[in-house]
Amino acid sequence: MRRHGAPSQRVKAVVNFMLAFYGEKELVTTVRRIAQEACDLGESARSDHYALFEQILKCGPSDTLRNQILRETPSDFLTAPDAPVSLRGVPAVKHAEGTIEKTTQVDLPEQTHLDLEEAKMLFNKGVDLHEQKEYAQAVSAYDDLVMRFGKAKEAEVKEPVAMAIVHKSSALFAQKKYRQGARSWEEAEQAVDTLPQEAWLRDSLAWCVCENRVWKLLPKAKGHARKAVAIEPDDGRWRHTLASLLYLAGDGAESLKEAELYLTDRKAVEKTVEDAIDLFVGLAATGHGSEGLRILRDAPSADLLEPLVVGLRLYLGEDVKAAAEITEVAKDVVQRIDERRVELDGNVPAGAQRRP
Repeated sequence: MRRHGAPSQRVKAVVNFMLAFYGEKELVTTVRRIAQEACDLGESARSDHYALFEQILKCGPSDTLRNQILRETPSDFLTAPDAPVSLRGVPAVKHAEGTIEKTTQVDLPEQTHLDLEEAKMLFNKGVDLHEQKEYAQAVSAYDDLVMRFGKAKEAEVKEPVAMAIVHKSSALFAQKKYRQGARSWEEAEQAVDTLPQEAWLRDSLAWCVCENRVWKLLPKAKGHARKAVAIEPDDGRWRHTLASLLYLAGDGAESLKEAELYLTDRKAVEKTVEDAIDLFVGLAATGHGSEGLRILRDAPSADLLEPLVVGLRLYLGEDVKAAAEITEVAKDVVQRIDERRVELDGNVPAGAQRRP
């Protein structure tokens, strides 16, 4: 894995990709698989495996997940003579995970500052419940925020109100409550319209439809995504959302154009690796794997997405020679594409889906 370019940067890029690509259980399984493979190799052939393992423990998991990875890792891998000193007898971390920190606004009137902090507290409560899939409780927390601050006139307070309604819509969609979710999403539209120059709010509104596959709202969501791009055309994140909505709508050609512009924003890609994976998996699943691979290979951010590039090459039937660790992840990319094809079957407009 270190044969090309700066070793440490390359390892970090692969680890960032893995952390974005895998869920917790998948990550544990994949790391165990890589460690077991290393045990079967000679000492001179597994330095990359150790570098990757160290980086995963350093950057990625919570304490709970870190301990699970260590428990599942073959002891021979951790105690081998050539194992880095940092891995020998690694102790389990026992301290609790941290909480979300509050941010402060120093230039606001005192009451506005107090309202903003309370609104953030309620919003964070909703997000925490949302991430735990406690959707009904999350909806209640978002409703509390809107009830308390829904009539606020200060832009700083209106922003978390709008986001709460967007997130409420997402939580309702996640529960398959599509009618309620659609009504909530229309309320979110109205809230976002009161802050017309906030591109990130437009993008959040559009992404809610995209990630929840709310097909009937796709045309409206594309409109909001286009507005976000018009407000801040140089921000790759908004280009990503628009590209995702376009391929779902069956417009692969325009989606690829937006995807290419997204990839030129290296800073955005570095922060949204998970989103990049999702987009190019979707493009491949809807018959645009070859074009997606081309723009990925030529992109200034290609080094951040190497397992994705290798995965697309495997999916397209190319003969690929890559580091074992990258190939293992790339195989899972191929599986993800196949799963996406099944998910989208019958939803993406006719003619958009075809084999690569």
